[in-house]
Amino acid sequence: SPDIGLKHFCEAIANGQDVVTPFIEASCKQIEKLIDDEIILPKKVAVAGLSRGGFFATHLAAKSHHISHILGFA
Repeated sequence: SPDIGLKHFCEAIANGQDVVTPFIEASCKQIEKLIDDEIILPKKVAVAGLSRGGFFATHLAAKSHHISHILGFA
């Protein structure tokens, strides 16, 4: 449920755990693989997210030069 996920997210941050970097690094690797496999086009990638997902999408776009658009919902 969303409440359980948010609880774990908040607990991890409160305990000093970096919850952003591992996800962003893994996502960037997957984007690179999709480009290498010619499934998606370089610099033609869009990301989107709702609330926390928008937060992560924005961080991902800042890290990957392939992302050209962000759609975030509050």
